[in-house]
Amino acid sequence: MSVTFSSSNRSAYFNVMPPGSTWDAMFVGSTEGDVWAGVLPSDGEYRIRVYLYRNAARRNERAGYTLTIGIADPDPGAASSADAKVAGGR
Repeated sequence: MSVTFSSSNRSAYFNVMPPGSTWDAMFVGSTEGDVWAGVLPSDGEYRIRVYLYRNAARRNERAGYTLTIGIADPDPGAASSADAKVAGGR
């Protein structure tokens, strides 16, 4: 899976959450950047959490963003792949 994030607010980030996680992230954008790519370690529902750092949220700042997500079969001979692009923010 690959995730690329861009935002109009420098205090906006994303985390990648593994299946079953409510807090612990396998990728933390605020410390690791705006791009992540890796092999998903297990089957299940992964979540991408977009958030504003506390200082910006307390000032009621807004953030428009674009999130591009790609999922490809690790088997190069496989024909299935999916890509999605999400725009959001308030």
